Amino acid sequence: IKPDIAWGKRTRVILDVGCGVASFGGYLFDNDVLAMSFAPKDEHEAQVQFALERGIPAISAVMGTQRLPFPSRVFDVVHCARCRVPWHIE
Repeated sequence: IKPDIAWGKRTRVILDVGCGVASFGGYLFDNDVLAMSFAPKDEHEAQVQFALERGIPAISAVMGTQRLPFPSRVFDVVHCARCRVPWHIE
C-alpha cells in the first residue's frame, strides 16, 4: 500500500477489481474506507461469497474490459491486483 494515500480521510470509497477473497477490502474496512470488491463471474464466485460472509461489500458479475458497470467518478481509487486489464484515463 502506498503510504502517502490518506486512507479514511480523503480516500473513502475504492473499487477493488479482481478482489479474490477481498483481503485488501477487509484491510481498508478497518481503516474507515468502503471498498466495493468486484470479481469476474466464473470460478471466483465462492471467493466473493466468502467476502460477503465477512461483511465486505462484493459482487460477482460478467466483466467487460472497456467499461465497468458503475457511474463515472464514484470511486476515489481503483485497485487492481493481477487482473491484466489495460487501464487508462478514459
